Amino acid sequence: MKSIKLLFSAEKCLDNLLLNVFGFQVIRYLLARFFYTIKHNFIKSNEYQEVKKKGYSQIENFLNEKDFKKIIDEYSIAINDQRYAKKVSQQIDGTIDEGLDYISMPLNDNIKNVYPNLYNLKNNQKVKNYFYECEQKNNIQIHARLEKIIVRDKTKLDPNKDYHFDTFHHTFKAWLFLGNVRNEDGPFHIVPNTHKLSFGRLFFEWKMSILYSLKKINSSFRSVKRKEILDNKSKSFRVSKNTFLMANVHALHRRGDAENNTERVSIQFWTRENPFKIFL
Repeated sequence: MKSIKLLFSAEKCLDNLLLNVFGFQVIRYLLARFFYTIKHNFIKSNEYQEVKKKGYSQIENFLNEKDFKKIIDEYSIAINDQRYAKKVSQQIDGTIDEGLDYISMPLNDNIKNVYPNLYNLKNNQKVKNYFYECEQKNNIQIHARLEKIIVRDKTKLDPNKDYHFDTFHHTFKAWLFLGNVRNEDGPFHIVPNTHKLSFGRLFFEWKMSILYSLKKINSSFRSVKRKEILDNKSKSFRVSKNTFLMANVHALHRRGDAENNTERVSIQFWTRENPFKIFL
């Protein structure tokens, strides 16, 4: 019974060496894909088809000019409002980003009456449609936050610059960029098609689950190996302000290398559903 509960849990990887040696993680991976396919057989929208095919979708001029200006006006005040915008240590799988100033403001009820335009972004119908189509659920909770990333020392450790998969099943993040993103600002990188089923991915899940059980790696399966090779295959997003980017972070991705004293400002949206709850 305990093994069945583990099988259908949302944990990225299970800490059980014996089960993983016998392919438990691979079974979870295949079951999650099967359930996802059942839910998405009948979706025909162009936006979803692009995410399905490539692993990402990009829309320029996402908001109309008037609405985007309202967002920028509120952002210019909110980012310095220490009641809500906090400088935090971004800890990834036990490792802290040491070379960054990371300022984050959750778009939650605390700011609803103070910064209403920022707050209402997670209820924007276009944003909701993207997530509803990708998750094929109308009752999912979309999380959102304003984030500003300032690089202070590019030589310091930053685990988000390592290629990684967020988890073993399809899951999605999106960004609305509030400023232009140049190559020196550390644009988002994704390796197209790595969200698709392949023998290589199955072997990878099996191998990494064993290493995780042996405490050799973390649960996001981060690796600096083959970075140069993957960079040649990846798509990096040097984008204009008011660009919306949707990505399937079940694919290999990373934050790009940025120069010192550069910054990237965006609204980040995300969901993290249990892939086995297909009828909820």
